[in-house]
Amino acid sequence: MEELSSICRRRDYDWRYLSKSWRPPAVVIALAAVGSIFIPAGEVWRWGYLLGVLLVLNVLARRAHRDVPLGLAMAQWIWGTDHPRVVRLRVAWAAQLSRQGRIGLAVTQLDDILPGMIEVWGPDHPETLTVRAMHLRLRGDYGALPGRVAALEELTGEMLRAMGPGHPETLAARGLMAKWLDQDGDTNRALALYEDVVSVSSETLGAGDTLTLRARRALIELRYITASDANNMDGRYAALDEMTDAVRDMLWVLGPAHPITVGSQRTLDLWMEETRVDIALGKIRPFDARRRGEADPGSV
Repeated sequence: MEELSSICRRRDYDWRYLSKSWRPPAVVIALAAVGSIFIPAGEVWRWGYLLGVLLVLNVLARRAHRDVPLGLAMAQWIWGTDHPRVVRLRVAWAAQLSRQGRIGLAVTQLDDILPGMIEVWGPDHPETLTVRAMHLRLRGDYGALPGRVAALEELTGEMLRAMGPGHPETLAARGLMAKWLDQDGDTNRALALYEDVVSVSSETLGAGDTLTLRARRALIELRYITASDANNMDGRYAALDEMTDAVRDMLWVLGPAHPITVGSQRTLDLWMEETRVDIALGKIRPFDARRRGEADPGSV
């Protein structure tokens, strides 16, 4: 199941948006206006010196839009390490590192960020809780983290108290816990948790929200796998029907080119091919025959 967290897609955590918001040309104009007050018009060399400094600053600011370490250094020099904008820049950099597969560096970055967020913003601040969930996900998904489900369960309890059950980040964390429960073999708890995430997300965010659709897809996939492993063909056909309906909704809401739609359609095509092969081999009856009450060959 894909990561459900929405923090990396929010505008206030987007590196390009934050770096653009510095408005380098406006800074240059403001400095030039201040310089015109203190530099006499006759001292041309001072004007040249000021213009050179302003141009260098402008070039550095524009380069910082593309060079993240340089941008972070400039932001920390301007605002300080604990400024909210700098903290968000650092979190955005960690998210970018994780997308590049540099998980160790991303975890190290978050290790350095979190103590300051907890001290300055507080442990129950929504953004602190969200970054804690992001940190735990990276450690749990890509490293050896004993007791990861228990740690995430404790964190989701804090998120439920602070942000409520319908907050996107709370739903994302609970979806992640369902994924880990499934990976650890606790299928029944995973199914129940996925069902609750889909229900709450549909009520609060809407049935067409990407988080709802991702959780719905994960729930159907787990139902199909569980039914197949148990040779429960009624459950398998039911999952096929549910995925067909889900793909239709994704096509309507997200469009055919969206990654969620593409992945779900690919999964549905694979399941349909598996079913056709099993029918051809006589392992299961066609769906119409099952509706007439005929048994599976393998179930007799």
